[in-house]
Amino acid sequence: YIIKNNKIWFILRENWPSNNLCQNKEIFFKEDYLYFKVSEAYIGIWYNNSLSTEFVILPKCLDLKDNFWEAFGIIIGEMGKKYIAISNTAPRVINNLIKFFSDSELINKDSWKFNLTINCREIKDIKEVNTISKQYWAEKLSIKITKIKGPFLYKQYKSNVNPNYGKIEIKFFNKSLKYVIDFLIKFVKENVCNNSNYSVAFLRGLIAAEGCPGKGSKGDNSLRTIRIASKVLDERLFYAKVCKNIGLNARVYEKRHNIEIFGIENFIKALTLNLFSLNEKRNLVFLERLNNLETIKALKLLKNGDLSVNEIVERLNSKNYRNINKNFSKLYNCGILKRINKKDVGYIYTLKYDLSL
Repeated sequence: YIIKNNKIWFILRENWPSNNLCQNKEIFFKEDYLYFKVSEAYIGIWYNNSLSTEFVILPKCLDLKDNFWEAFGIIIGEMGKKYIAISNTAPRVINNLIKFFSDSELINKDSWKFNLTINCREIKDIKEVNTISKQYWAEKLSIKITKIKGPFLYKQYKSNVNPNYGKIEIKFFNKSLKYVIDFLIKFVKENVCNNSNYSVAFLRGLIAAEGCPGKGSKGDNSLRTIRIASKVLDERLFYAKVCKNIGLNARVYEKRHNIEIFGIENFIKALTLNLFSLNEKRNLVFLERLNNLETIKALKLLKNGDLSVNEIVERLNSKNYRNINKNFSKLYNCGILKRINKKDVGYIYTLKYDLSL
């Protein structure tokens, strides 16, 4: 800053969040320092190094609503270590993050940098894809196309994203705020299991970032597992602990870079808790593969009336009586089905509530 004509002139650098500019604050100069006096509802956080001072003005309180835990599920799954940067191929995931940071007054939408990256290994006309991808993301994120930098191209493994519009990375450079986010990550890890609602919302965000509905062997497009990826064993153990807190049994592998959730009762719990809902593409795959399971087809038959397993197997023209019978017993034990034992017929099953299958 400089003093000229009895006025103070200063430049706010780009790592100053634009939401800070909207606050009602008093600016004054005292003993060679420029001061910002803000409302008591806010607090200043600063970081000093030998060259400069970075700071940010933040609200003193954050609401621990679902969007907080969902956002930090995404952040823990996706954020880089050095600065605030999160990337994803799903617009709903990015929009969810932008809305959380804006609503909580941490980062205004106008302060983000948007970088587009595309795996171009299988793309023939990259010039056409560049234009289409930028238009797609500008529309989905409601931003000007000129705000999107790139695309930055790379050739890696075969892309499983179809159509391939690439992924958007949102970035914001401010060390003070990065330390605040790191502190909140620590808070989340220490408190997410204190409340089952926290755990559900957190898993919703984590699955949006790192979840995958795994299918069976070649030619079998039915759901076989729900995977959550992490290269770090301690993180995988933490994810399994959060799953266990809401009754999902997750298997942790030491050498594989994921945890896995198996079993029809766990799949239905994931459905009823909308664990895939923040990532629209993965949610469609999850629902498709879930509905390809024979047990799910059997449950759908119960919507029109109570049936025995023998009757269900006959209507499905199935040879898999044993598997359906075993899974129906599991669903009875966990409260999804009701049953009565009829003489000469066996158990007659009833849906306890609508599963919206």
